[in-house]
Amino acid sequence: MPLKTTWKEIQVASLQKMFLISGSEIERNDSTNTYLASMPAAYNEAVRLLSQTNRYIVKSHDIVSDGLASTLKVNIKEEIPDLFMMKPDGLYFTDYDGAVHECFGEHRMIGNDYLVLDGSRTGTYTLYYYAYPLKVTAETKDETDLQIDPDVASLIPLYMASQLYKEDDPSMAATWRNEFEMGREELKLHLRGGSSGEFRSTTEWC
Repeated sequence: MPLKTTWKEIQVASLQKMFLISGSEIERNDSTNTYLASMPAAYNEAVRLLSQTNRYIVKSHDIVSDGLASTLKVNIKEEIPDLFMMKPDGLYFTDYDGAVHECFGEHRMIGNDYLVLDGSRTGTYTLYYYAYPLKVTAETKDETDLQIDPDVASLIPLYMASQLYKEDDPSMAATWRNEFEMGREELKLHLRGGSSGEFRSTTEWC
């Protein structure tokens, strides 16, 4: 299970980076309130930039097949609102006996929305996918698990501080932004040689 990173931890790390607190608790006062109010937008910008690394939590979604149709067409954009990208070779089928089969070739796409499966089999398809991170708002609770990779979580306060501190100290803000970009490039380098993010799609049922 991925390590948990809460919204409070991101806020605390950002405030510490900007020298606004020295402890591990959020202090809400005249010195911090303006920065705290601007943090959701800065966080969402940072996590979008880091999306190029595909460092999202892997999730799964079950699709039940009653075996009564030759094909099963699923609108995955509607069924999986946080879908960023299907995980390569991430489709499995569990039959009524509980046996799990790899079904890497058992799907095809119609456009970007519809996933077509073999509907003549009775059981459950499990689709593993890369999820978009949660969007933070002013209503997000401090204890909310942001569901992001720990390597991503360590970089986000750098970006947030660089954006929120630009008027206070442009030089320091530029330094933090440079550190963020360096860390971002390192994440990209670690992915080279691995999966390209593409998934296999054929018309043959497995």
